[in-house]
Amino acid sequence: MESEDMKYEDMLRPVQHQLDTAGTVYIAKNVVYRKISPDYKEAALRLFNSGLFKELVARRLFPKTQVNQEALARGELVLEHERAPFLLNAWEWSFSMLKDAALTILSVAELCEKNGYHMQDSHVFNVMFFSGRPMFVDFGSIREGAVPGGLPQKEFFRYAYVPLQLWSKGDFYLATRLLQDNVPMRLQPFVQVDQTPFFQRHAQPFIRRHDVGFALKTLANMVLWQIPGTRKHLLDVSDYGKFRFGVREMSERIRTLLPPSGKTEWKTYHDSHFQSDSVTPRFRRIVEILAKYEWKKAVDVAGNGGYVTELLVRHFPGALFLCLDYDSQAVDQAYRRFGESEELVRRATVGMVNVMHPEGTSLRLEDRIKSDLVLALAVTHHLILRQKANIDLILKSFCEATNQYLAIEFMPLGLFSEQSSQPPKPVPSWYCPEWFKGHLESHVRILLEEQLEPNRIFYLCEKRPALEKGGSL
Repeated sequence: MESEDMKYEDMLRPVQHQLDTAGTVYIAKNVVYRKISPDYKEAALRLFNSGLFKELVARRLFPKTQVNQEALARGELVLEHERAPFLLNAWEWSFSMLKDAALTILSVAELCEKNGYHMQDSHVFNVMFFSGRPMFVDFGSIREGAVPGGLPQKEFFRYAYVPLQLWSKGDFYLATRLLQDNVPMRLQPFVQVDQTPFFQRHAQPFIRRHDVGFALKTLANMVLWQIPGTRKHLLDVSDYGKFRFGVREMSERIRTLLPPSGKTEWKTYHDSHFQSDSVTPRFRRIVEILAKYEWKKAVDVAGNGGYVTELLVRHFPGALFLCLDYDSQAVDQAYRRFGESEELVRRATVGMVNVMHPEGTSLRLEDRIKSDLVLALAVTHHLILRQKANIDLILKSFCEATNQYLAIEFMPLGLFSEQSSQPPKPVPSWYCPEWFKGHLESHVRILLEEQLEPNRIFYLCEKRPALEKGGSL
């Protein structure tokens, strides 16, 4: 884990983590710093040196962590956490990612309870994906003292189980909106989502009903209450009517949930590539071109089912990759396919993101996915001709996400596929290679231009130093 100069004013500061009473989080290029509050210092050191924390790190349920010795010499406690290569929000995950994140929280809760600790927060925003591996990252949430189940159960139910249930049944929209709405649980006295009918319906299986045992115990208590000296022997009925689940019971329920059925528009777009035994000349040539340049981190902004990401993982050992797309089922297929290979789990992850319309946090998408190389293959024609996006806004978005290189394609025939039996639809008169290249050159320096297929002109570009923004993440 690489330590960096602690110039906190230059680092990213996620607003939601500034509420942590244990300390303040600062995100640098390769490290996450957690500056521990003075009144939590002793408890933090006990946790850091505990068998629980060592087990969490060993099992990759928590990122590698060390104490910054320079800060310690000054009397401060600053922890250095391993940083996830890309910072994705919970609503930018696929169904299977949310499922794995929920199971990770439950695993941490089980270990906490076993070791005399508990989790103060159990929402999914405290999980980050380290390539394909979810890890719980909120050190300040792990507190001394065991509680039943090891975690706040209603919070987990609201932010993990209910969205998964809705999503599994096909309600993708409501599930992701619930994940985005992370404010009402913190601001009172506004209406809580756990008062809604659908929430109550899903909660019913976890509420211990008043049964014959409850009736008999209540009757016995009525008798005992009347006899002097027996009130101290009243039977406990406090569990009845309460919301409670066992961690293992909840884990099994979540494991049985399946991705929604049906077919999204681009779900099968990469299937033919995966089924083929050979790599097309277009992709072979792109690999050859990229091999001539030095880069260690890449994001494919329209990666669909992950074919190009998987191809690049095989050809560029050591590099890290993020495959983005806004087709929920294509992204989920990519995540599950990556999960079948330890190499892909270690070096690649996915995100459900429309790069032209990223949805809301205090941290910009460009800062969270910053890479050495941005790939935008076979996507600009959809953004320009279907979504009517402005070409300069498209290029500006791509350039802000890269530190150095942009690999981008222009489709001169527009919305036309070589596999289609239909003739290409007419494109606007202004939509031509000269128009695209002119706009491209106003944002980047073109290093290479090559027509790879009738409807694919490939450009390898370098970001102009003058266009560099302040941050280096």
